[in-house]
Amino acid sequence: MLTRKFRETYIAQSDDFGTMCKTLLSRIPESKLVASLVFYGNPLDDNEYSHQLNILNDILCNSCPDSVPPFFYIAQKPLTGGLILEVCLFEGMAGQVICYKQYSGIRYLTIQTDNSRELIIGGPCSVDLSGNTYQQASSVFQKIGAIFSRENMPVNSIIRQWNYIGDITGYYGGIQNYHQFNLARSHFYDPANWENGYPAATGIGITAGVVIVRLEAMEASSPDIKNIAINNNLQVPAHQYSTEVLAGHDQTSGAPKFERARLLEDEVTCTVFISGTAAIRGEKSMAPDDAAEQTRITMENIFNLIPAGKAPVFEVFIIYLKCEQDFTLVKMVAEKILPEVSPVYVVGKLCRDELLVEMEGVYQWPIRNHS
Repeated sequence: MLTRKFRETYIAQSDDFGTMCKTLLSRIPESKLVASLVFYGNPLDDNEYSHQLNILNDILCNSCPDSVPPFFYIAQKPLTGGLILEVCLFEGMAGQVICYKQYSGIRYLTIQTDNSRELIIGGPCSVDLSGNTYQQASSVFQKIGAIFSRENMPVNSIIRQWNYIGDITGYYGGIQNYHQFNLARSHFYDPANWENGYPAATGIGITAGVVIVRLEAMEASSPDIKNIAINNNLQVPAHQYSTEVLAGHDQTSGAPKFERARLLEDEVTCTVFISGTAAIRGEKSMAPDDAAEQTRITMENIFNLIPAGKAPVFEVFIIYLKCEQDFTLVKMVAEKILPEVSPVYVVGKLCRDELLVEMEGVYQWPIRNHS
């Protein structure tokens, strides 16, 4: 059986940064174990981001010195409140071995059960602005690869990956930053065998820092645990994009290597990780300059990833907006289509200039005939 994890989102109203962090952390149930913490905030620049990251690091090290979980500070402006926290929680169970670790400035968590191993890796806890996006991403992936080797887990056990890229559609040396990131990811992935499909993933812009990668990996020894890539018949798989939509000329290495979604299932629960999803049909961007229509198309793409007859419960649903002024309109359309969901809204530049809205989520449903 997999470790049962669930995700909650808390919002703090605007206040001093340290106070907001403490307010959000105080809402975490004391009876639960923390797998990861993701904070979304709005630093003015790289210097303030670095300062706030140090504050957050000090608060966590003082409050739980022996069990600091993987944590992330993502520079994306919240559109409700001053700081948002997404927390992944889990409960201990018999035979489970849990270890909070650190390597080369990266916090990570390992969870071992009788028939599975899980690895959750956090981003670097410092800001280094030297080098271009490819160099930054390669350095991050080198550290991540060292952790996988250290824990004797294969890179192709990654099931979900979040990639945060500064100035994502900007150019350095004539090459788009997102394309530079995709090249670095491809070079990291290439030695592994991905016959079971790539991870679910998001590639999104941030306003401070250069590259942050967070990920979850799982390796199972039981045939009762399923780990399946999900395609969307409305969209071309991202890793098969043609050179017509890639900001580069090398289709093999330049395509973004991720699946539209990924499903994990054991005898108790099925969990689906929805990748970053936008208004793309086939491989073409739809409804340019129309945030409302892009919202509708994006949600239709997401519904197409939900198995027929299932009633998913979204634990996390994030809506990224390129333009803050689209917030009221997008919120109105989203609430009409998904009235039972309370999304998190943040500002984040998307991987194509013409895209205005991107969404991702995690949903679960119980497997019948099991308690």
